[in-house]
Amino acid sequence: MLIGYTRVSTDDQNLDLQLDALKAAGCERTFEDMASGAKAERIGLASLMAMLRSGDTVVIWRLDRLGSSLKNLIERFETAKVGLRSLQENIDTTSSGGRLVFHLFVALAEFERSLIRERTQAGLAAARVRGRMGGRPKRLDPVKLALALRLHHEDKHTIKDICKMMGISKSMYITTCPRRIAMPTGRRKQIPSDSLLQLRQRLDRLPHKSPERAAQVLASAALYGVSPSTVYRALHDFLKPRAAHRGDHGKPRLIAETELEAANLAGAANVIG
Repeated sequence: MLIGYTRVSTDDQNLDLQLDALKAAGCERTFEDMASGAKAERIGLASLMAMLRSGDTVVIWRLDRLGSSLKNLIERFETAKVGLRSLQENIDTTSSGGRLVFHLFVALAEFERSLIRERTQAGLAAARVRGRMGGRPKRLDPVKLALALRLHHEDKHTIKDICKMMGISKSMYITTCPRRIAMPTGRRKQIPSDSLLQLRQRLDRLPHKSPERAAQVLASAALYGVSPSTVYRALHDFLKPRAAHRGDHGKPRLIAETELEAANLAGAANVIG
């Protein structure tokens, strides 16, 4: 009995060409798969293997339609005394000459895969020697992150300048810093003056270049639901009494010192740790 098997890698590919060729070859039944050849679970192939009986012949459009596990499948075919015909390569394992040519094709395919693996490993080793480890770039350490935040808020440097000073790529800057430097949209929110005073006093007690300064600002920003730049602007305007009140007309929300202390410590731990 001639049984056909067809496969395409994606749903948008068409099986009609393979199905027409298998029908012309005299296949009584055909099984189909729409999956990658490297995928182990293929329903159509599993159904085909379950149906095979001794003396049957599997007909395929091309050898690569069976997938990357070609050698293992052939061993199963031979154990079950099932033949294989490949229309494009004109191979038929039911004849002695066809079996010889087929095994040569399988050996060449295995050799090619081995070469690809060796080249890949050699390329990765060469990249490691040159300091390229591959994978996603590492995140900025807390000190560099705090410095990048400070340079950004000074509004005196371009992104290119900041990246050059920090020794990082532009992609790392874009993927790491903007999450912590989200710019406010719409009407600017303002922070209660009492809370600004507490934050100002805490910052004054820290060294000027300490990464904890940025951590304190980030914690306050998260607490009030504003961006760090809003906090920096509010601190800058704190010397102007009329600029320190909230923008709404309700009663200012004052944060207890213990609550602010806990939020600041948590923010510092997240940034430094």
